[in-house]
Amino acid sequence: MMFLFLGLGALKLTQTQNTNFPKQKTRFIDVAVAYPGASPAEVEEGLAIKIEDNLEGVEGIDRVSSTSQDNRATISVELTEKADADKMLVEVKNAVDKITNFPAGVEPASVEKRDPKDNTLSFGEMAE
Repeated sequence: MMFLFLGLGALKLTQTQNTNFPKQKTRFIDVAVAYPGASPAEVEEGLAIKIEDNLEGVEGIDRVSSTSQDNRATISVELTEKADADKMLVEVKNAVDKITNFPAGVEPASVEKRDPKDNTLSFGEMAE
């Protein structure tokens, strides 16, 4: 009986998945746009508001928030629970690429999915 339990335990041990971080769906897409030499007010007016307005009404987006600082705008797009992150990445990129009236000197936008592990790692760093 003991050998049976040890054998079954060893068998199950080899089939057990081990991971440091649980698998999570991507829920955020980040848009970053550089505007060299611009103040936060110019960045907000010239970039952030235009991007937010263009993302309005896109299916699968739960909330959009932005941060404007010297030379840079960062827009965080939170997806709904049911949204497919890969499809939404294309949708967000297309919506940003449709904007043709950015001010002169604006660099191309970077649109990327946020790795769910990034949130865990940043929380762990803050806790230390």
